[in-house]
Order: sequence, then structure tokens, then C-alpha cells
Amino acid sequence: MVKTMGQNAVTTNIWYTICPVTCASHIAAKKGWLTEEFTRDEIKVSPISALPPEDRQCHFSHRHPRLIRDGGNIPPIWAKSEGVDTKLIGMTWAEGGQAILVRKDSPIKSVGELRGARFILPRRTNNLIDFRLAKARRGLLMSLRAHGLGPDDVQFVDLPIELADTVGQDPEGWSCEQQPELEALQRKEADAIYSNRGVEIEIEQMGLAKIIYNVDRHPDWRYRIMNDYPAVCTVNADFAEEFPDLITRWMKVLVQAATWAKEHYSEVMEIMPNAVRVSEEAFLKSYPADFHKRLVPEISNKGMEALEIQKEFLLEYGFIKHDVDVKAWVDRSFLDRALRELEKEKS
Repeated sequence: MVKTMGQNAVTTNIWYTICPVTCASHIAAKKGWLTEEFTRDEIKVSPISALPPEDRQCHFSHRHPRLIRDGGNIPPIWAKSEGVDTKLIGMTWAEGGQAILVRKDSPIKSVGELRGARFILPRRTNNLIDFRLAKARRGLLMSLRAHGLGPDDVQFVDLPIELADTVGQDPEGWSCEQQPELEALQRKEADAIYSNRGVEIEIEQMGLAKIIYNVDRHPDWRYRIMNDYPAVCTVNADFAEEFPDLITRWMKVLVQAATWAKEHYSEVMEIMPNAVRVSEEAFLKSYPADFHKRLVPEISNKGMEALEIQKEFLLEYGFIKHDVDVKAWVDRSFLDRALRELEKEKS
């Protein structure tokens, strides 16, 4: 039986988790709007950082009965492929930078000169889903393709990294993400690495490497698909089916936060660089000037195509073992209802 919240409200908790990517969820959480929306129904809204450390892996596995997740698309695709029943309820297209870098003193000046070069593939040995490895492999493959090259034209250097991704802890900056790769690059064990989300800017600013190609500047958006592009909002299916009005209200808050952001650039900039875990200067150089106008959740044919392309890549390279029916995964009913109700409230 579908339950709705109202006069005879059923008390429950909503747990959420947000990746360090540009999305309206960061604004809604930071401004307290999600908490405010549900407090009147005695519903507690909590980040998964409030869970015991051993339970925070639901950020990747999605195995939590009351979870809403917003962020990179690779972990939720993987979770879905592993049989976790979720619904994809929104997508965000606020694209950040992604780049190929070489040592500062390297003679290599372009991707076209990478033929025969060694490219680091960082492999997190303790992760449920190694989305960083997937990002690096796809970023390189798309860069090579853009320059008429293929995977056989470079050498791959496997770099095992035992450090697992942590969830619910204070960000430690770029060093916790790519320091092992940079150290291998400086030891000349390889010639090139991939980086994104403003981290590529910080690395170059620190003089640790130099950018030779910006993947995000390719004119065909299909080349630019990555974990963060598009970001996706997902929810456990049982939760959504039991309390559809809660999920609709959640999406209304995200739409309202994204709409607010369009007219409040300065205030958004007080939130987003820290949420993405890079300096403000790096953020400004990595993200488009109008990023704050691209945060409204949507579901579109372009988004469906992007997720299909990403899913096929993950299947081809063994990041997922089972296929995912993207069309069946997407449920636009919550976002559509949220948009209708917001439009009605305006009139």
C-alpha cells in the first residue's frame, strides 16, 4: 500500500549522500532547505556521514533502505548491475574540466605525441567499484580517438593503490586522490595521467605536471561523458514506491535550489568549490562561467543516450558484469510531478 505524508504522517528518516560534483543537492543541503522541508512532518534528514563508518559504503553500493544519492553516474550504474533495485530520478549537466597531463619537463606537447607513451591506470584495490580507474581509462580513450589514435598506440601502466575512497570524512584535497599517480609520474614510471573536476588545474598550478589536452573542450558531448557528466540522482526503489510524495517533495527542493542558484552566483560560489573539494581559483578555471545556471535536474533523451554510452563502456572494460536496462531504470514521474506542482504554485 502506498503511504503518503500528511495529517496522519508516518515518521521515517531520509538519508542522503552527495558526491563532490556540481549539483543542486549541495545547495539544498548547505542552505538547510531539505531539513526545513521535512521537519514539519517529523522526518529527519541526515547525511550518511552520521552512519557508522562501516555503513557509509552505501554511497557506492546503494544498499540502504532510505537512501537518496546525487552525484557520479558510475557507482549507481554498478549498483544497479549488481541487482540493487533503484530508480534514477534526475540528471544534472554542469560539466567540469577533464584533462590529460604529463610531467612539467616532458617534451610531449599534445595527445598526438603520446604514441608509444606510458599512461597510468590507477587501480584502487579496496574499492567496491573503481570509478576513478574507469574515468581515467575512458578519458584517455576519448582523447586518443579525438587525435586519430587508439588504445594500442599507448602502453598502460597498472598502478595498484591500497587507499580506499572514504565517505563522510572531511576532504583532504587533491593529494588523497592522485598523489600516488603524481609520484609515479615524477619517478618517470609513466608519461601521462588523467585528472578532472578542477584537480587538473591544481596539479598544474603547483608545478607538478602540465595539461596537454582538455577533454571537455571536444565539440561532441559524447566524447566528454564521464562519471560527473551527467551527474545522476537515484533512490532505492522500495522507498520511492512506499513514499512517492516524499521523493516528489525532495525533487521540488532540488529544482527550487537550482532555480535560486541562477540568480545568486556569489552565494553559490561560497558553496560549490568546497563541495567539489578544490580551490575557488581552480574551480573557476575548470567549470564554465554559467555553471550555476545548469543545475536544474532533468531527464532527457540526451541523458538516456549518455548513460547508455557509459554503461556500454563499463561493460566492455569489465567494470560491470551485468547489463543495465537504462530506459527501465529511469523513472521521471517524481521530477515531472515536482515540476507540475511548482508551476501550479506559481500561478
